[in-house]
Amino acid sequence: MSTHRYRILVSKLQSTEKTLYVTKKLSETRWSCRADATRALSCGFREIKEALSAVADDEEEKATVRSQADGLYDRMSTLELGLFAAFWNDILERFNATSRTLQDPKLDVNVAVALLKSLQQFVLSKRDSFYDYEKKEVTYPVRPSTCSRTRARRRNIRLTPLVYGQAV
Repeated sequence: MSTHRYRILVSKLQSTEKTLYVTKKLSETRWSCRADATRALSCGFREIKEALSAVADDEEEKATVRSQADGLYDRMSTLELGLFAAFWNDILERFNATSRTLQDPKLDVNVAVALLKSLQQFVLSKRDSFYDYEKKEVTYPVRPSTCSRTRARRRNIRLTPLVYGQAV
């Protein structure tokens, strides 16, 4: 990401009254950065979409950059991405908090076992919470995805087998 596009993103994220997190490049060695990334996406969903729209509409940007920004904007406009952002934010925040607590050198073994059981119950409870996330995501400006629609197939006339001995 260029410094110009990064400034656009930061200006959109700082223009709100609440404190928003800035998305960063994922680290290969630190998995907790994924929790940070989903938190930034979940909290600043609208602002990130606005930044993508600004980059896509900027005539001074290269055509490939504008096309990528437009594609990302369209992808962020799907209901699935809004749902997944909120879902994974909850899951990864809980994993991250549990992981940090487990790394405490003064941690008691009984507390560690209780934390892991609590985490297991939390993950199991998320299996049946799709409708809760769907209700929560009404706040995201999204459109239903068109992924479920299938394209109507047309029959290729050239591949129709020839019928020998009959007049066409």
